[in-house]
Amino acid sequence: MIAANTAVFRKLVEFVQLEQVVPTAHIIRFIRTTAEEKNWLQHVQITEKATIMAGFRANRMRFGEDDYLVFVGRTTIGEVPEWLVQIELNAGLATALIDELDLTIPKHHSSYEIAQHVLALHKEVEGYIGHAMEDVMPFFDPLLIFRVEKSLPFSFDLYRVSAVCVASGRDLLFLPFDEAYLNELREILLEGPTCIPFEGLLHSLTAVHWKYAFLDLYRGVERLFSMARIGELHKALGQPVPLLDLSASLEEHIGWRPKEDDALERLFEGIPESDIEPLRNLKERAGSTAGSMSAWLYSLRNRVVHYRPAHEGIGFDDSDWNLLLLVTLRVVLHAYKKYAPQLEPPLPPPIQDAGG
Repeated sequence: MIAANTAVFRKLVEFVQLEQVVPTAHIIRFIRTTAEEKNWLQHVQITEKATIMAGFRANRMRFGEDDYLVFVGRTTIGEVPEWLVQIELNAGLATALIDELDLTIPKHHSSYEIAQHVLALHKEVEGYIGHAMEDVMPFFDPLLIFRVEKSLPFSFDLYRVSAVCVASGRDLLFLPFDEAYLNELREILLEGPTCIPFEGLLHSLTAVHWKYAFLDLYRGVERLFSMARIGELHKALGQPVPLLDLSASLEEHIGWRPKEDDALERLFEGIPESDIEPLRNLKERAGSTAGSMSAWLYSLRNRVVHYRPAHEGIGFDDSDWNLLLLVTLRVVLHAYKKYAPQLEPPLPPPIQDAGG
């Protein structure tokens, strides 16, 4: 508790000292807490951290038997699902999070105000009983905290839960995504296989340019390129080696990697024609001579990634990019559904009834 309080006021002192001397920098200060708030301060655990974008972070927190979602840098966020319940910040929790999450003091704050209204109070001032949280917390990054209810429809995944929140509104979206695309994305976030790389979906959603939104989705497809070639081998071996581990070992020990265009073509197998129809229409309008839908998607990826004379830029408008993302998202869903049995951990065996 002492270390956390020391960290809180050290941040404030260091901020003020950028512009003026703080003669009382060494004197003890602390945020006063009740017995219950002290319990929060002592037992809160941050178990996972993720950066969503500059100035906006997500964290997984554990207290007692409950999981919590902690956003740093926001005070509101879209339409919150019913399995997230916002909780109020208390003094113990605030002290712990300023320290554990290394909260910063935004530059727009006045060092004079902090010096006069916060640092002027300390243990050597008569009657000092500690600082009120409300006098300290406004100078730090804002926090938004939710308790994750047991009704969460999937296993807790920090990126997945964060993406659900971000996709629920448009406040944090830089690109003009079509509602049709967002609706399919929201459905996958809530109901898709747990093996989908939701980090990529989140970063695609918060991208500032269409080409980055596309690449973050496409990387999810790339992750399965080796699966398309060694899936049958994995089954035939019958060994309890995860499919991704087998792929990594093949690349590490014998330098084997799949031919990307061929692997992508295999991943396209079995996708309903209606799912890729928007890509076919886009290809025809673009006048592409690429043979198949997978070949054209691969060529688009190359045109984004590489900067060579042979690779032209992509002159899509917003509507075209939305169609490309929509089909790429469907490819991701199809591929991960297909390989889910080999990628997802097995469910625990059912509990046997003692009565037989």
